[in-house]
Amino acid sequence: ISTTTTTTTTTTSTTTTSSTSTSTTTYIERVTETTNFLLKKATDALESEAWNPQELEREKENEGEGSRWRYRGELQAAVERISKGLVERHEESRLVVLSMVAMEHILLLGVPGTGKSVLGRR
Repeated sequence: ISTTTTTTTTTTSTTTTSSTSTSTTTYIERVTETTNFLLKKATDALESEAWNPQELEREKENEGEGSRWRYRGELQAAVERISKGLVERHEESRLVVLSMVAMEHILLLGVPGTGKSVLGRR
């Protein structure tokens, strides 16, 4: 009787493992399928919104109302004003201007004495 109980328990355990393996495979297949679907949708959306070179040139030439290029000069001047007197901080200056335009916070990390506080005060 004891041997039969052990055999039954082992059989049940094997069945459970097989069932779990099948459900894991099914889950992985579903996740892979969903990920591929979302990737294709995102790629299609980006491609439909992408500018071709002719549209970009037309937008640059038409700097009137609604153009994304009309404030480019002011933004470049702001970046130059912030980065003036700092060495190799142009990218950080651009990020500071971007955070001001977006009205968001910026966190500058680095070793002491590299001009993070100066960027923040400007």
